[in-house]
Amino acid sequence: MIKTNTHHPASNIMLYLLIISIFILGEGAFGKAVTVAAILLSIAGLIVSGGITDNRKNRSVNIGIDIANIAVCVWIIMLITQSSFIFEKIVFSFAKGIVFIIAILSFNPSYKRNSAYIQILTLLLFIVYPLLLKTNTLLYQLLSVVYIIIWITIIRISLRKRRYGSYREISKVVVSCILVMAIILPLAYILKSRIYFPKIKQLSSFLRTEKLNIDNQLYELQDKLYKDSKEFVNKYNPNASGNKQVMKLVNKKNEARGRILNLLSALFQESPYTLKVEKARSGLKDIFHRPGFGLEEGDKEALISTLKKYVNTKIRVNNLRKASELSNGIRSSLKNLKSKLSALMTINKVNYSSGIQEINRAFNSLNKLADSIANNENRNRIKKTIDELKRWKLYSIYNESRNRIEDAVKNTGKTSRNNGRQNKEYASNLLNAAENTTVPLGIARLIPKINALNTTSEGVKKETSAKISNWFRKMLEAKIELSLNENLERLIDKLTEELIPQQTIDRISKQIKNIINSESADTLLEETEALKDTLRETETSKYVLNDIHTQNIIIGKTEALKNKEETKMNKLLNKSTLSEENKNQLIKSANNLFYSKYSTINDWENLDKSIEKLSRSGRIYKNTYEKLKNTLSNLRIISEVRRLPLEQEQKTNAENKGAWNELMKNVNNENARSNLNSMMNELKSASHIQDISMIKNILYAALDELEKGGAGAMRQKKDLISRIKDYVNTTSQMREKTLLTERLANLMKNLEDLKKTNQSYQNKISPILHNLQEIYVKGENVNKKLVKKLEDLYFELSINRPNKKQSYSEEKKWKIFAFPEKVLLNNKTTEKVEILGIYNNNILKDITKEIIWKFDNPEIAWIDKNGIIHPISTGTTKAFTTYKGSSPLYIDITVVKPLDK
Repeated sequence: MIKTNTHHPASNIMLYLLIISIFILGEGAFGKAVTVAAILLSIAGLIVSGGITDNRKNRSVNIGIDIANIAVCVWIIMLITQSSFIFEKIVFSFAKGIVFIIAILSFNPSYKRNSAYIQILTLLLFIVYPLLLKTNTLLYQLLSVVYIIIWITIIRISLRKRRYGSYREISKVVVSCILVMAIILPLAYILKSRIYFPKIKQLSSFLRTEKLNIDNQLYELQDKLYKDSKEFVNKYNPNASGNKQVMKLVNKKNEARGRILNLLSALFQESPYTLKVEKARSGLKDIFHRPGFGLEEGDKEALISTLKKYVNTKIRVNNLRKASELSNGIRSSLKNLKSKLSALMTINKVNYSSGIQEINRAFNSLNKLADSIANNENRNRIKKTIDELKRWKLYSIYNESRNRIEDAVKNTGKTSRNNGRQNKEYASNLLNAAENTTVPLGIARLIPKINALNTTSEGVKKETSAKISNWFRKMLEAKIELSLNENLERLIDKLTEELIPQQTIDRISKQIKNIINSESADTLLEETEALKDTLRETETSKYVLNDIHTQNIIIGKTEALKNKEETKMNKLLNKSTLSEENKNQLIKSANNLFYSKYSTINDWENLDKSIEKLSRSGRIYKNTYEKLKNTLSNLRIISEVRRLPLEQEQKTNAENKGAWNELMKNVNNENARSNLNSMMNELKSASHIQDISMIKNILYAALDELEKGGAGAMRQKKDLISRIKDYVNTTSQMREKTLLTERLANLMKNLEDLKKTNQSYQNKISPILHNLQEIYVKGENVNKKLVKKLEDLYFELSINRPNKKQSYSEEKKWKIFAFPEKVLLNNKTTEKVEILGIYNNNILKDITKEIIWKFDNPEIAWIDKNGIIHPISTGTTKAFTTYKGSSPLYIDITVVKPLDK
């Protein structure tokens, strides 16, 4: 008779662990055959292993013990995956598991002696040990070693008390235990990359050792950054600039402190807008790199390093928080087990995903699951958390890509003389442009410029160029997604201010989100048509399509999709036998049609026919032509969507002009009619942004008077008055855009002149100038804050100390004088100031109309291009300027109330 082997629970754990790993490493879909097979194998293994025992009466007990041991092993894996693979946590995880396994095995009736006293001893040690320790000390390390030795001794004692008689048999079990641990650790590591357990607080009520606490790390960095930034400003040296007149203009210490504190405040705040954090980061980094007058640079690299660490940690903390918040919300809100597991696994997938499309699909899936939640409050809360998690995830991709690019650029071209340095300079300029651009269109237009990085050059490996290009692409794709979503949030805020019903806002928001997430021309067109239908039904077209944020979304999204189609077109044309000139001509023709406001289907068909002719002649292969035809069709569709805001603008303008004409017919008073027409003409030809605001307010007041005290017919025209106000508002925006464009042209000219006169600014100005030229040529919307920021940059560069290599005679050729230098006026009058320039102590010139003024308090007064000072409110301000590298000039302006007669 064959004697059955003794049941060895520790040895059998390896078999069960293998079966469990098959189950856990499955995709989590219970419908798959591999999962069912794993469950059946687990059950079979338990029955078989439990049945192999000398004592048949104890089969059920052995099966129960095996199930408990498997559960403990899985629990150990879970603990390790949550440990961030910190050494002490792995030790504790094994320690906890061993305690439970020993406790479970001690209940096996086949053992000669019950080891209850071992349970008590191990439990007592396990409770007491953590309370004695502090991490990162010699005592901690020594006690850790002692603790491990104690555990080994306990295991040995425990095993000796079993019925394994020889040392050889005991060794087998010890080896089995070690092998189980060896398998658990890599398995936990594999699971860590596949399954994400969001956890912020690393301290528990039971284990009180000082482990990694990411919240504390964040606040420590925040405190350090705040203190170091203040110290940076306190190193103020009033003689640093060597120009006392400049120091009198502005108290640079206070200005710098105020700016830094404002940026730190924006950086530290909890905000739903991740780009707000990015703007604060860029602003602080810019100050630390280029401190300005009277501020010593000090250890700027240490400051920038702390800033970088803080942002990295803040991103990590927010991703953990939002993932944890979302997981908890889903667990409590979703009732269906399959949906709950699907959502949790999708969150896990988001954690390790780094592709934008993959992330978008994951979040689309989460939003669909959130839509199935019946409770409105829970559904809205979870959807909000999903949006916030998506923003922080995208920002983490953006930030990680940017960090890698910075590191790669530092190491690029170190050994080369020309090409490598040029490539490094190009990458640095592209990185600066990517960091400073926030409008979706501007970000999208940077993507094609990545292709130039693929050109290998001296000092740059081909693999390195490819990696940098890939990081740039990820960075820009993540930022354009962030920008599109931020514009949507701001649109929602605007619609809320317009008192549009929340249900309508939700419908519009959902449709625009679908547009943002569109990955093809057909889907984009389908979602755009759905949006138009929604706007028609809710009568909100004028609020949505006329809004700058909607325009940013549509134009930015269409530009991004257009880039993809153009890349396809380039690849297809490269497969043809066409010359480079012919290829470029076809791409240029497609571009012209895409950007044209008046291109028709016939124009696209004509382009298609010209490509078809080339196909018939054999210069383009037939299958390539079919793909090119599809690409042209996609470009045409995207172009049609792009024109949606323009069509609404034209429609609105036509309606507004009709409303204006109708208003003029209803105003019986000739003088009132004449005044209204006159004010509208002045609005259309206003020469300054402040004038636009003033005229608009006057027109609004006149329209209010007509509505209140007009003739009976006019009192019934409230809707007409409202439409006229929309017309006035639209006209104001168009005129402001025109003026900003003119300022942009002037700014480009000044920057070009500055670049020529001071070569040290070549690298800083060239990329800015290039982007400005693109905006200007395309005639896109100009951001008022951007123009002002660039004008401030120009002013700062122009009055900054010139290159030390320049001679004194070169840097001081122009001297400028103001007449008068001090101006006192009341708030109902104007004064004129004249600026004279002397070139090389020889030529006298009136430069009043060429001057750009800057004010320390722009709310008091402004100076137009003719030198006329226009008061805005009472108070004092200083206006200062410079001209072609001259010393700065300033005038004092005081505005008072007129004396009562």
